[in-house]
Amino acid sequence: ALETLTGTGNLTIPAGTQGGQTIRLKGKGMPNVKNKNKVGDLLVTIQIVVPKQLSETEKQLYEQLAALRDGQPVS
Repeated sequence: ALETLTGTGNLTIPAGTQGGQTIRLKGKGMPNVKNKNKVGDLLVTIQIVVPKQLSETEKQLYEQLAALRDGQPVS
């Protein structure tokens, strides 16, 4: 969920999106000072947060994903 000026909304992040990229949400930004009926766009900058500690199960799952990425069979 994403908090905007008009409430909570959902943001779909496209596959392949990298940290630092910006996504524009049309009509979800600040109201226009000169015309209250117009609303600007909200710019969302993607920030990737990597966990510092993983459980053993999480480590195994990441290893399985890495193996799939490398084309190696997963046992």
